[in-house]
Amino acid sequence: MNRDDIVNYICTSTGYLDPDDVSACQEFVQARDRLIYDSALWRDSLVMAQIPIDPANNPDNAEGMVLLPEEFGRVIAARTTENAVRVNNLELYLRYDLDKFQEIGTPFEFSVLPALWFVFRGLVGLQFQAQRAFGDNEVALRVVWKENNVRTTDDLNLANTDNIQSQAAPQFVVSNAGDANSNGVYTYSPNGIEEGLGAWVNANNRIITSDGTGLKIYADATQSNILYQTAVGTNAWTAVNGAAPAPTVVYPTDTTIEVLAAYKGATNAPILVLAFNNSVIFPNANFQPNLPQLAAAATKSPSYVRLRLFGIPSVATTLRVLGKLKYQGFDFPEQEPTVRNSENALIAFARADLLRRGGENAAANDTLQEAAALLQTLKDEEAVQEATNTRIIPDQGYGPEWGLGPYIRPYF
Repeated sequence: MNRDDIVNYICTSTGYLDPDDVSACQEFVQARDRLIYDSALWRDSLVMAQIPIDPANNPDNAEGMVLLPEEFGRVIAARTTENAVRVNNLELYLRYDLDKFQEIGTPFEFSVLPALWFVFRGLVGLQFQAQRAFGDNEVALRVVWKENNVRTTDDLNLANTDNIQSQAAPQFVVSNAGDANSNGVYTYSPNGIEEGLGAWVNANNRIITSDGTGLKIYADATQSNILYQTAVGTNAWTAVNGAAPAPTVVYPTDTTIEVLAAYKGATNAPILVLAFNNSVIFPNANFQPNLPQLAAAATKSPSYVRLRLFGIPSVATTLRVLGKLKYQGFDFPEQEPTVRNSENALIAFARADLLRRGGENAAANDTLQEAAALLQTLKDEEAVQEATNTRIIPDQGYGPEWGLGPYIRPYF
């Protein structure tokens, strides 16, 4: 039976045939299909993936983190090509071995971490940009993010752009410049030379910023006089209009921002996520240039389950993960229920909801009891009627006092 067949059957059997009743029944069927799916680890819900682990090129892997494919809702088991990887809770390591968090080597254990959208490593923060060219002139966006274990919720109003900014206060330190006024500590000024970007400024009003082709040290905020510059992707400085020698520059340490989730209404075009102040050109080895977009039709960002491996892998390997699929929905007229053979339980649950909506509470309660029994029958069928290993467990127990099992001599 497909979704419309189930809805028609329920409405006909209960006599609730008005359009609003049919619409409500469709919602009940969808909600109860989700309830059945979430109630057990059905074989139809299993998914397996092979995930390459490359600590040399993936900064998440280098910290022991693994983001699973988006379709994973739960993790059941994992192993590498070489060995099994067993699950442990994070609090276990806090209790008996804090060094586990820094231990490097073959991963033999893992913990499941809260899901997130993506991890940003770079300078200053992130910029979220609506696309006015497509008519998105003003977009309300809520971003939930973490830095240094501090969770922040920002409500942004994207009249083109808005930002979330690190609290780390990154600084450049310049020394040995032929132009003495270029030396010193440059601190970040969010209200800098270009709206939404900012710049680093020292005590002599020298400015470090980027024009997209490399870093520049300017004589002042007008950006009319470049003193020193780098080429894209390098930290080699050359004098342009400044005195030799070119400076020695110590770069800020990358900040790490975990973007947990973002929420918005439907838009005409995707919301762009950009690195603040063209951070991609900064020569920081861990920076991730490929930032995601929030799709136009999406009201919530994707969510990725994370694993933390113990120890942190030092060489490339493959992680095989078995998990439970996220619920995919039951909203197409010809679609069949998510769990095989669940029609009877689904009909009973949705019928109870429709009866309760009509004020027939006694009949609804009786039907709910029937639905619960049918759901248990469905679980029993899943355990018995497909290929499985059967164990006989006596009702009264196991041991010599029941005549079963070996006699174990007690210790005194």
